[in-house]
Amino acid sequence: MSVRLDVALAEDQGAIRACWPVMSQLRTQLDEAAFLERVQRQRMSGYRLAAGRVNGRVAAVAGFVLGEKLAWGRHLYVDDLVTDAGARSLGVGRAMLDWLKRFAVEAGCASLHLDSGIQRADAHRFYEREALLRTSAHFAIDLASSPRVLATAAPVSDAMPNGARRIIDSLPLGEGGHAPHPAGFEATDPDDYEDPSHEGGLDPDFR
Repeated sequence: MSVRLDVALAEDQGAIRACWPVMSQLRTQLDEAAFLERVQRQRMSGYRLAAGRVNGRVAAVAGFVLGEKLAWGRHLYVDDLVTDAGARSLGVGRAMLDWLKRFAVEAGCASLHLDSGIQRADAHRFYEREALLRTSAHFAIDLASSPRVLATAAPVSDAMPNGARRIIDSLPLGEGGHAPHPAGFEATDPDDYEDPSHEGGLDPDFR
């Protein structure tokens, strides 16, 4: 059995809030207030939230960014991908992933990427059925629980040439403490706020 999934970007507070009941099934460490605050902050770096609805009700949510890397070129990276527990096995996950692929192509991306937790065997089978390949291993460290790293590491600025440190120290900060765009740069599109250093998060277990 399959159902029709209508997908649209969630761009106002009401549409974003409507995604929370589904997103909460993936990002269990957040509450609704933290979710809303983080989405608004991440949107300044190009994060986008898509809501997939079945009969008007949100049944799937995807958070993603458009970016560019030396390794991948222009790409779409999926941060968050989750189907409501009550809408599994209805083709909702496939429909959302197909929408993301089309969005990526229309945005001029050469590829789509995501990370999946090593314990999520069902999700891996789903992605492989949808023609996604295992191309790398993702490594991470929780710095807060590894004090030795912070205790023994010299400040990054100490390893920089004096000239580079002076340039960084002299950069004026814009709103929110971020360095402003270079002179002559006009940010007229959300794509212009993409974070090229973004690596992303984990997807949920799709069935």
